[in-house]
Amino acid sequence: MIDGLGFHELNLQSAENAQHMRLVGFMQGNTEYTLHVTQGRLWGSRDGQILEHAELVGSRLLVSQASGTQVAITIADVGAAHFWAVPPGMAPESVPTIETYDRQWADSGADGVGDPWTPVCGAPADDGRSMGMAAATAVVFEGDRIDAQRKTVSSVIDPAWFNIGCVGHALAKLALTGHTEAARSFGYETTPAERQAMLKMLTGDYCGTGEAFTVPGQPLYWRDDHGWMGDPYPTPVSTPVEARWGADGAICLGAPRLDVNIPAATAWPAGLSAPIASEILGACPLLPPCANVDPNDLDGAHLVTANPK
Repeated sequence: MIDGLGFHELNLQSAENAQHMRLVGFMQGNTEYTLHVTQGRLWGSRDGQILEHAELVGSRLLVSQASGTQVAITIADVGAAHFWAVPPGMAPESVPTIETYDRQWADSGADGVGDPWTPVCGAPADDGRSMGMAAATAVVFEGDRIDAQRKTVSSVIDPAWFNIGCVGHALAKLALTGHTEAARSFGYETTPAERQAMLKMLTGDYCGTGEAFTVPGQPLYWRDDHGWMGDPYPTPVSTPVEARWGADGAICLGAPRLDVNIPAATAWPAGLSAPIASEILGACPLLPPCANVDPNDLDGAHLVTANPK
């Protein structure tokens, strides 16, 4: 968020994103660098010099807004988080990490002394250390073009664009589950269709239309057909399955997550109410029930979800 405006991607070649923001510079002190995003990490270059990892602390991404106002996004800290995805046979201590960034923004003239720097990422829906990431941090990953409204992932990879996934949000979960183009460099091979299936599942887009039937922080278990996650589930689960998932949303519907673990009334998506199953079937009446109620059986799907008891 910058000036109350949400965004999730920037372009390395200064093209405007959907919110009419443009990346116009990358500075460390008074020195300008060329910004790169590769293998899910930021780095800068200038005349053969490389600026990366902890050296990025204090650097600033300069972003121009539609109003003409320029803001600076400073990197206040650089950390790391382990991937959630663990390929079969990989020892837990060998699971790779992805860099995380604590980013704060202010008017581009800010010098960081007494200025109101504001976190780009808000607090997640949990205790602030969601998924092994510190509060207010983000991951980045290049190449994937994601439509936030339709909740789709383009089949065309464009490395000039990079995504910013804030802690606790769907894009960070895409990255940490290995469902990005950048994750290929760590051995996580997925197709754009599989990435889209993961995005649909994380956001509760059962109908595949972009409408989300979930809330932040909702508990959920899942397994995938690569065997990277959820084998076995960490605790007993309720039956039947929550849903099975493909690139077009849910393949079949079991017990929706919001009907099993009911959130607070104030957390419900606008215009929706319990039971959520009737709301989902009202939006996509042709969605069949899951005849196979075994929450451990993928039954040909990329993902199967189950509800914690």
